[in-house]
Amino acid sequence: MKFFLLFFLIISQILAKYCEDTTCQQEIYDTTSYKVGDDSCVFIHVENSTHETRAIFYPIVDQLSILNIPGSGCEYGADVNTTVYISINGINSTKVHVYDTQSFIGSYTVFIKLDQGKVEKLMWDDSLSCSDCNGGCIDGLCALKVSDYNKCYDESRDIKVFVAWIGRDSDKRYLTSSNSVPSRFQRYGVSSAISKASEVPNTI
Repeated sequence: MKFFLLFFLIISQILAKYCEDTTCQQEIYDTTSYKVGDDSCVFIHVENSTHETRAIFYPIVDQLSILNIPGSGCEYGADVNTTVYISINGINSTKVHVYDTQSFIGSYTVFIKLDQGKVEKLMWDDSLSCSDCNGGCIDGLCALKVSDYNKCYDESRDIKVFVAWIGRDSDKRYLTSSNSVPSRFQRYGVSSAISKASEVPNTI
């Protein structure tokens, strides 16, 4: 119960700033070296067979943040060709799918790895075994069953990404926000942590 309450305390306070502008605030966009507490500029790219969408967010370095695209569950329906990737400073994560025929990703977690403040790479959190995932896996990531969330406007169907930071910042401090990602709570025995992570409010 202690881990369950802590998990909700965390996700209630970590919605990242979101804007619909086509460009970031220039001073944040131009930043290439980061320390704890800095603003960053992170993009979610969503692609399918007909179009591509890019959403812009400003997560704070080493604060666990949620990047949430309201309404995206209906916009993309259950198109099995839909993929997501994350970028910062021109560095991209790999592309991962959102849906298969029976399941969808309720939330992703991406680690931004810094090497003395510089972005080195982006990595999806694939630390959970598929046997730990109630809805199976898509591209090695825990999924939820479509049958449990069969309305596209259910906020759990919206595309959302937890952002955590690893490595060291420009002041050579070790980053710790990865200690609070949903998969850690799942491993501690909060079996519903992955499904609860998908239930992020659609207001920011």
